Amino acid sequence: MADHGPFQTAKRCRKCDEVKPLAEFTRDRDKPDGRRNECRDCKHAAAKLHRDTNRDVINAKTARWRKAHLDRSRGDAMRNYERTRQAVLDHYGRQCACCGSTTRLHIDHVNGDGGVHREELFGDSGGGGGGAFYRWLVGNGFPAGFQTLCERCNRSKGRGERCVIDHDRVRVAGVRYAPQTSRSKPWVARFGRTHLGLFRTAEEAIAARREAELRDARKAA
Repeated sequence: MADHGPFQTAKRCRKCDEVKPLAEFTRDRDKPDGRRNECRDCKHAAAKLHRDTNRDVINAKTARWRKAHLDRSRGDAMRNYERTRQAVLDHYGRQCACCGSTTRLHIDHVNGDGGVHREELFGDSGGGGGGAFYRWLVGNGFPAGFQTLCERCNRSKGRGERCVIDHDRVRVAGVRYAPQTSRSKPWVARFGRTHLGLFRTAEEAIAARREAELRDARKAA
């Protein structure tokens, strides 16, 4: 039975009629014991039922508010996105698990099934966007099976098991790659400020770099 008075440690929920610890009841200064009469589970269930029953009305009301407060709405959305993204990076790491880069970071499905997973979550293999996916990761307690990759390695890995860029060879050659948006297109390789052209492999890009160096040497002579 629930205790009463200043040493009360439990309370009976008015909805489910179960006696639960006070921590299971949200605070309410208007109540004698400082807690709501419904437990958290019953409160959340009632809120979900209300949202599901009045979804169209709630969505229309939300849309009207956002339209009337466009700047504030966009600012809130950006702050929420950035806060969620930072929480995700704090957990999965702030550098690429493949090459160690700390810029243009993304969250990758380790098993390469990102398209299938996004379709299950959002109904579209390319849908959900970063924000929705970040919220899913946070809401599910940062599940295993994900890693941080930079944009270059993430595009190279695609739906495969690993990134196919030979980072050691690229670093030795001094060639910087910029992947195209489509996997069917070749890579753009640059050496310093010199545009070397389009190549399918690192070997081709390295050969082009050597040819460019020879041309520069002949011109200098």
